[in-house]
Amino acid sequence: MEVLKNNFEAILPLIEKAVEEADYIAIDTELSGLGKQKLDVLDDSQERYTKLKEAATEHLIVQFGVCTFKWDAESKSYIAKPFNAYVYPRASSRKLEIDRHFTVQSACFEFLAENKFDFNKWVSQGIPYLTHEEEAEARRRIGGLRRDEVAVEETHREFVENTIKTVNDWLQNSSEKVVSVACPTSFHRLLVHQEVKKRFGAALGTDGKYGAVEVSKLTEEERKYRSVGKEAQLEMELNQLIGFRKVIDAISQSGSIVLGHNMFLDLCHTFQQFNRTLPADLEEFRREVHDLFPQIIDTKHLARSNPKLSRLQDTGLGAVMEEVQKYPFVSPKISIDPDCGTYETAFHEAGYDAYATGVAFLRMTAYAEGCGDTEISKESPTVTAVMNKLNLMKSDVPTLNLVGPQETRDRSHVFRVYGFSDGVKTKDVMEEFQPRAGDISIQWINLSSCFITLKDPGKAEEFNKSLDGEDKKFHYEIESWEAYKAKNGQGSGLSSSTSQQATPKRKLGLESPVGKSESSHKRTKTDQSSDGEKAECAVM
Repeated sequence: MEVLKNNFEAILPLIEKAVEEADYIAIDTELSGLGKQKLDVLDDSQERYTKLKEAATEHLIVQFGVCTFKWDAESKSYIAKPFNAYVYPRASSRKLEIDRHFTVQSACFEFLAENKFDFNKWVSQGIPYLTHEEEAEARRRIGGLRRDEVAVEETHREFVENTIKTVNDWLQNSSEKVVSVACPTSFHRLLVHQEVKKRFGAALGTDGKYGAVEVSKLTEEERKYRSVGKEAQLEMELNQLIGFRKVIDAISQSGSIVLGHNMFLDLCHTFQQFNRTLPADLEEFRREVHDLFPQIIDTKHLARSNPKLSRLQDTGLGAVMEEVQKYPFVSPKISIDPDCGTYETAFHEAGYDAYATGVAFLRMTAYAEGCGDTEISKESPTVTAVMNKLNLMKSDVPTLNLVGPQETRDRSHVFRVYGFSDGVKTKDVMEEFQPRAGDISIQWINLSSCFITLKDPGKAEEFNKSLDGEDKKFHYEIESWEAYKAKNGQGSGLSSSTSQQATPKRKLGLESPVGKSESSHKRTKTDQSSDGEKAECAVM
C-alpha cells in the first residue's frame, strides 16, 4: 500500500492497528546517500558506528518500508501487511522556523532513478516528519507567542486612536477588502493587532507586513479559520509536520520484534530522522536504540550465523528471497492482506524490501526450527540466538551486540609494517612475507606502510621476528596491532587490499584499486563482493 502526504492521515489508523496486532514488524529504507567514509575490516565497533553516524547525519531516508506479519490460526499462515511511504523533510511556516539541509549522493540518486523511484512524488507527496527534539523546539516557539495584553501608554494613545479612525472610515466608505496601516516599529504593529481584535473581533483580520499591518474584511470561511486562533493553527500545523514519526512511535510502543536485513545503517538513519540526534558515543546509542526498539533481529546475521542455514551461499536479500521461495524453504505459508494490494518482485522499493525481509526471516527460522506450517515461537533457540545482534559488513568482528558485552576479536595476527623504501608495491610485499607467513591480506595505510593480516594466526610469532637487514628485499619495520593502537589511539583509516590484488595508487590518501571498500550495507545487484553481497547503493 502506497502511503503519501495526501492519504497519510486516512491510512495511519490502518498502519497503527497492523503494528499493534503484529507478531513481527519488518522495516527497510531507501536513502539519499551512503556517506563518504569507507568501511574497513579493521574498524573497531566505535569507529564503525562513527562512520555510519556521519552518513545518517548527512543523508536522508527518502522512502520507508514497513511490513507487519501476524499469525492467522484459521488459515495456518502469516498475513503480511506491507506499506511503502515516501517521506520528505517539509519546511514549516515562518513562526515554527523548521527547515532542513541535507546531502545527496549522485550515484544513489542515479540508482534510485534506474529502479523507477518517483522523485516528483517524493517532493510533492512525501510525508513530513519531526524528531522529538524538533517537536519540543516548535512547541517552545508556540509558547513564546502567548502574551498578556499590552497597556496603551499615553505616548501611543494618539497612534491607536488614529488607527481605529482609519479602520472605521475604511469600513464605512470603502469597498476595498484591505486597508494598510503604517507602523514605524514592531511595537506599533503589535498595538494594531491587539486593538483591532479588541474593537472589531472576528469581523476583521490582521496580517503583519514590513512597516505596516494589513487589516482585511473576512469572509465567513476566513472567520471560521481565524477563530481557531494562531496558537491552535500552529498546533494543527505541528501535528501535520510530526507526520511519519507517528508510525515509528507506534512501532516503538508496540514492543514487537523489529526485523531488518543488514540493518545497522537503517537503524542509525531511523534514530536520527525520527527520534533525536544520534549520540557520539556507541554505548549511548546502544542504550537508546534498545529503548526505541527493545527487540531487534537482523536477518542477514541470522542467515550468516545459523549453521542450519549454511546452504545459503549468498546472504544478500535478493538471493535469500529467491532461495526461500524454493524447497526446502516452503513453510510457513505467507499471504498479503488483500486490502494492501499485491506484490510482484519489486526490489529497491522500501515496502517490498521490508516484505521480503519478513518472508526471509519466517522461512529461514521455520526451516532452522523444523516447525513447518505452524506459528513460530518467539522463544525458539533460532530467534533468541540472534536477538539484538546487528550484522557488521566487511569486519573481522561479525556482529554488534545491542545488549550485553560486545564481541571482540583477537588481532594478535595483525601487524603494521612500515618504513618502506620508495617504490614498494603490493607484489613486493607478497613476495617478502608469504614464504614465512602463508596467505595474508594487506590494507595499505599510505605509500610507506600497511597492515598485514595473517590467515593463519599460528604463524604470528614467527612473522613478528624481524629479518636481518641483508635478508630483506626492502627496508621495513614491524609492530603489533596492539602496539600501533596504543601509540595511535585513533581509527585505522585504511584502504582495502587483498593478497590477490594489484598495486596501490602512488599518491597519499587515494584508495588502492586492489579492492573497492564497501561504503555501506546497501549494494547494487551487479557488483559482487567477496561474500556475495551487492556493491553500491541498493538493498541487499
